[in-house]
Amino acid sequence: MNIKSVCFDLDGTLYDFDMVMRNALAIVLAELMKKYPECSLKLSVDRMVQIREETAKELRGKVINLGEVRLESFKRSLKYCGIEDNEYAEYINRLYFKHRFENLELFDDVIPTLESLRDKYILGIISNGNSYPKVFKIEHYFQFVLLAPEVGIDKPNPEIFHLAIKKADCLPEEMLYVGDSQEDDIIGCKNVGIRVVWFNRNKEQLKHNIPKPDHEINRFSELLSILKA
Repeated sequence: MNIKSVCFDLDGTLYDFDMVMRNALAIVLAELMKKYPECSLKLSVDRMVQIREETAKELRGKVINLGEVRLESFKRSLKYCGIEDNEYAEYINRLYFKHRFENLELFDDVIPTLESLRDKYILGIISNGNSYPKVFKIEHYFQFVLLAPEVGIDKPNPEIFHLAIKKADCLPEEMLYVGDSQEDDIIGCKNVGIRVVWFNRNKEQLKHNIPKPDHEINRFSELLSILKA
């Protein structure tokens, strides 16, 4: 493959976002029940995840900043319990992000893989999230970082991928992208002609409406074998 640039999603690709998110929500829920014990009858971590997903779906295309989406989901979680308290929603939102960013840990094969790639390719991040590479102390591996809340465009919008192509100064077919989202990453890349590696860590089934990715890996380090092919 004539690849000049390798780009990555961040949340769910470089670290276990779902685990970190659920752990932070569990802390929030425990704190919430101290003030509003009645929420124990209606809320659980799973229900809060569901409310957040419903909120994100409703706000997609209207709100790009995921911090705002998370805050709105906490407001709705309280309303689900019959509580109107926006000030407290803001408090638990801050608590959530405190623990969300304090407990980040990369997958164990990320650093060795980036070390192998750093001198051979232009590396970049294209993410819809609000996690910065500097939080993981890996910012020195990347020539550019495109976060949807900063650029005002989110995946799978082709424009954010076009920005990455411009940053990397390469053709679409000279870029390889690694991400875990079927909708955001596979569809987004296919729409602009970027080769895509689906990071399918949990061995999910490809949905019927999703085009087949160019490659599929279950461990991050398997990317090295693809680039040697």
